[in-house]
Order: sequence, then structure tokens, then C-alpha cells
Amino acid sequence: MKKIIAILAVGLSMTACVNEDANTDPNSAYSTVPGSLITYAQKELSDYTNTPSVNENNFRLTMQYWQETTYVNESNYDFTNRNVSNQIYSDNYVNVLNNLGKAKTIISAYEPTADELATWPANKKTQLAIIDILQVYTFQLLVDTFGNIPYTQAANLAQYPLPAYDDGATIYADLITRINADITALSSGTANSFPTFADGDKIYGGDPASWKTFANSLKLKLAIGIADSNPTLAQTTALAAIAGGVMTSPASNAHFPYLPASPNYNPLYENLEASGREDFVGGKTLVDYMNASNDPRRPGYFTTVGGQYIGLPIGEGGEFAEYSHAGDYAYTPDTPGNIITATEVAFYVAEANARWNTVCSTSSLQCEQLLLQS
Repeated sequence: MKKIIAILAVGLSMTACVNEDANTDPNSAYSTVPGSLITYAQKELSDYTNTPSVNENNFRLTMQYWQETTYVNESNYDFTNRNVSNQIYSDNYVNVLNNLGKAKTIISAYEPTADELATWPANKKTQLAIIDILQVYTFQLLVDTFGNIPYTQAANLAQYPLPAYDDGATIYADLITRINADITALSSGTANSFPTFADGDKIYGGDPASWKTFANSLKLKLAIGIADSNPTLAQTTALAAIAGGVMTSPASNAHFPYLPASPNYNPLYENLEASGREDFVGGKTLVDYMNASNDPRRPGYFTTVGGQYIGLPIGEGGEFAEYSHAGDYAYTPDTPGNIITATEVAFYVAEANARWNTVCSTSSLQCEQLLLQS
């Protein structure tokens, strides 16, 4: 008993010397910089848009690009077997929007040094615009997925623990207003004076010109998204986006740079190679369509089986070795994650041309070439 008391006394004497706030968790960070928040948000956004995980993003299966050989719930459009909706909300609201909102708060409250005073107003405006562009992109993903979503009260649990849902059409119109303001803000200043901002932006390194091209490309995407429901707004938005300068070559692609090692490799590699899983193969719908047109992209999209491209029919399941697998890109750990690419934008430009007789931002030939580069 005396021994135990002695040990306790030593322990108490040691802890008594530590000057620690009992309300402060010593294992948590209570201060951060926007650069780290932006990096995390961009990675989470890229992880969501690129992952084939059936718990998070099933859209390759929904669109019949891929099929499943073993666990065929998602191939049969059963999205209730796993709580996919909750995971999509968590990925985008918590991991992306919440961190971007915190980065905005830090930048808005930042007190520039004497050396930064002259350039800080323009830099601040540019940095906030870049963050807002990422928020607009994320909200569009959510609207396109669910329709009505929390928007005006979103990502603010302290004030709105049960946020109201906003109308999808109203959200889309506001996203266009926001992207227009962001494009205007990007016309001045640089985004490199705030500590770690440029390093934290893994997509374009804080470069305003690149983000302006991204913003116009996103603006065009928004326009095409409402082309049927609000054709007047869609047309004016699309024409302005193309005139403002959208992506026209792979050099302007918005990619997140993954690394060769865990936990920072591409989620495609994580789910197809690192996991040892043999479940995802080419879908018959897409493979047959590409075969019929002798599509030159097939070697990039899929492997061959006996010299042929073979897709698995919808929801049937089958043997992994009997069907074409995803191409090398999906089995390479540091394949960049696509956010928006010039190939995707070329489709939007082509759609705008078809609807409103516009002119491709460079030439119709280049649009066709970009489509073949995907």
C-alpha cells in the first residue's frame, strides 16, 4: 500500500509542474493556416470524384462504364445496401466545404505585415475567389446528385445544426452569380503572399490565370447543366464563359497530384490494386459502343482479353479474368486525379455549339481532337 501511495505521489508531483489548460486537448491542433486546409479539401474533393469505392461514388456503375463481377448490388442500382448518401454528404460537406469555409475565415481575419500592406487587398480578394470557386464546384456536384440540398445554411453547424434545404434551381442561379464574381476578383493581384497558400493549392499553385480558366470552364459546365430548365440564362452564361476563356488543351487541366505511397495514392489504385480486389471490369454498354465505332481510346480505357475488348452485361456478375479491366491509369498509384479537364470542357463546348450555333473557343477540329484525348 505504501508503495502504491509513493508511486501516486511521484506521478502527481510530475504532473503538477505541467502548465496545461484542462479544457485543451494536447493531441489536437487549435491553430492552422489556410494552405493545409486547402490541400486537405482538394484531396478529399479529388478522392470523391475519382474513387470507385461502392461506399462513396457509384457513378461509373450507374453510367454503365464499369460493372461488378462479385458484389453486384450497385450494378443492379441498389444504393441502399450501403449508406452511400451519408458518405457523399460527409465527403463533400464535412471534408471539403467545411475546410474551405475555415480557410476563408482565416484569410478574412488575417492581419498583413507592414511589407504586405500594399498588396494584401488584391491578394486577399484573389485567394478568397479561388476558395469560392472550389465551393461552387462542390455545391454543383451535390445539386446534380441530390437536387434540393442544404445551401444557404450549409457547413455552419454551430448556427444551423439542422440546415434547411434550398431549391436546386435557385442554387444553380446563385452558383452562376458567385462564379461571375469570382472571375471578376481574379482579374487583379496574385495569390502567393499569404503564408502557405500557394504551396497549399496543389492544383494550380495559387496561379490566378489558371484559376480564371478553371472558373470559366466551370461556368460553362453550370450553363449546360440548366440548358433545358433555364435556356435563356444557360445561353448567356455559356457564351460569356467561352468568350472569357475555357480550357482548350490538357496543359490547363485541373488535376490533383497523387503520390506513389499510401495514404496519398490515387483512390483508383487504392481500390483496384492495393486492395487486391478483383471486382471491377468494363461494362458491356460502353465497351460494345466503343467497339462498334472502333474508338481509338479503347487501349487507354480498357485492357484486352484474347485481343478483344469484352464488357460484362449489367448486374450479372462473372469471372474477373473473362472481361476487360480498367486501363493502366487505374493501376498506377500516382495517376493524377481529374477535377475538370479540357476533354470534359470540349463536350460542353460542343453542346453549346449544337444548341446555340456558337463557335468553338478555338476551332471545331480542336474540339474533336480534345474529345479523342480523353
